[in-house]
Amino acid sequence: MRKVVRRTKGLLPHMRLASLPTAIEPVSHQRETRMGTRRGAMARILLIDDDADFCGLLQEIFAHAGYEVVVAHTGREGVACYEAASFDLVITDILMPEQEGLETIIALQRINPQVKIIALSGGGQTGQMHFLYVAAALGAQRTLRKPLTRQELLEVVRELTHDADEGTSFTS
Repeated sequence: MRKVVRRTKGLLPHMRLASLPTAIEPVSHQRETRMGTRRGAMARILLIDDDADFCGLLQEIFAHAGYEVVVAHTGREGVACYEAASFDLVITDILMPEQEGLETIIALQRINPQVKIIALSGGGQTGQMHFLYVAAALGAQRTLRKPLTRQELLEVVRELTHDADEGTSFTS
């Protein structure tokens, strides 16, 4: 038994367990993650918004609620993140530079027609909210108007990720 331990140590002389890539997961877990059915785990959320302060606030809220969050600051960056990893939910702002949220929703739908999306908008400088109606028509399951409450956001996230308590219903 000691010889096996020594050999294992000899194979990785300077590596620590923490330095191993986090992408090493059991195959069954990888399949479950891609299918959006990760048992016993909170959802992975892709947050796409150009407002760094808003992203930081939402990251704190979601982390406190037990969710894993990846942030992208442009629509293009968000689409690239979505292609590179599995997410249970995408939350995107509508009005952003480079690639707006509506274009992002279209791109995400092309990659995965079953993608779950929450579209957010404060209406920009004009305050017009018609973008949210268009986002819903393009495939966003829920649309929320900024500013929004922590409770409102978490209820919709729980609903779409099936982390909500049984018997609770939500409407958008």
